[in-house]
Amino acid sequence: MGRSAPRPDVGPPSSPRTPRCAGSSGTSTTAPQQQLLRLQYDLAIALRRFPDDTAAAERLVEESLDRSKVVLETIRNLSRGLAPPILQDRGLAAAVQALAEDSVLPTTADVRLDAAGAGLAAVERSAYAILSELLTNVTKHAHASSATIRAVAAPGGDLELEVRDDGVGGARLDPGHGLDGLRDRVEGLQGVFTVISPPGGPTVVRVRIPVPVEAPATGGRTLTG
Repeated sequence: MGRSAPRPDVGPPSSPRTPRCAGSSGTSTTAPQQQLLRLQYDLAIALRRFPDDTAAAERLVEESLDRSKVVLETIRNLSRGLAPPILQDRGLAAAVQALAEDSVLPTTADVRLDAAGAGLAAVERSAYAILSELLTNVTKHAHASSATIRAVAAPGGDLELEVRDDGVGGARLDPGHGLDGLRDRVEGLQGVFTVISPPGGPTVVRVRIPVPVEAPATGGRTLTG
């Protein structure tokens, strides 16, 4: 494969492949948006390494093939109304850590959910989806070099979520667009959604969701809305 082949512009060119947070290893099973972005980024790196470092490029392609199988499994689960495997098997804390590890953008996770009660299972799928979509928006639109995602069990029984980036700022809640749709989703959960994004950044999106006292009646973590 020659140097004249097109080179996708995916993510910040200086983004390291080493995860920014600990907690899992190998190929994880996070949201398909993040996994697909990572696939695109890794394949773009592999393309740039041909033909100067064929062995490294081949390793990246092999890793991308493994990751594509995980993405397919995740999409199949979602189509059946099931939560992503890592969320279903290990819960919200592990899933948030994996979101940070799999992000194309260098991302740190701050997860403190030990104080959360059994009712967390009723909102964890929604919380995970909100964090995943916010992080995807940062990767695509913020022109950021790093991000932080946060999931904390707050006093009083609420779940606090936050995504912060060091991008260009200026994010707005325009009707009918991505952040506005997320606000509607959070308000549907009786939660609060706020955006702080001055021109020049940083941008901070905060979400606060009430957590039921008891676990949901159904045992499985299925997608219910």
